[in-house]
Amino acid sequence: MKRDIEEIKKRIAIEKERTKPIREIAELKDGTAIPKLINLLLDKATDFGFKNAIAICLRDLNADEAVGPLMQEIKNPANENQRGTLIYALKNLNCSEYFLDFIEIICTGNFECRMTCRLFLIEKNLDKVSSLVLQEALNILSVFRLKYELVIYDPNKFNNVDLQDVIGQIEFTHDLISAHQVR
Repeated sequence: MKRDIEEIKKRIAIEKERTKPIREIAELKDGTAIPKLINLLLDKATDFGFKNAIAICLRDLNADEAVGPLMQEIKNPANENQRGTLIYALKNLNCSEYFLDFIEIICTGNFECRMTCRLFLIEKNLDKVSSLVLQEALNILSVFRLKYELVIYDPNKFNNVDLQDVIGQIEFTHDLISAHQVR
């Protein structure tokens, strides 16, 4: 057990050293590096340790031009289990045009992705999207809630505890948007 912990500590140290140049770009606030960082982010050969460091660097640089490439990586099915940091990186960026994508992530993503979208992206962008987009979001949430409720109550289907959490997140987000529309 102690040997496993030591091995994990070594791997963390190596990863920190490996991504140090990217963190230094963020610390220096070197905006001239943004195009190169975006190219690295989109490069299929770039591993997720680097992609995550690049995403956080782009966030720290307030690189709004990186929103599209970040969303491209978030939507890429090959990255499905590696999206949390990419989504979190959008926190400080102007990403309201992807509001409905965030709604879909709340309905289909893992716990980390759902919470990050709700806490940092949905609530932040409520005032930045039209009432038509908000209505579309409510429709999407309603459809997914019904779909998942049918799965939960179907005795022939596997009852997934996570599915109940998803429904809870969907209902919370639905209520949040509905309350916002009433204002």
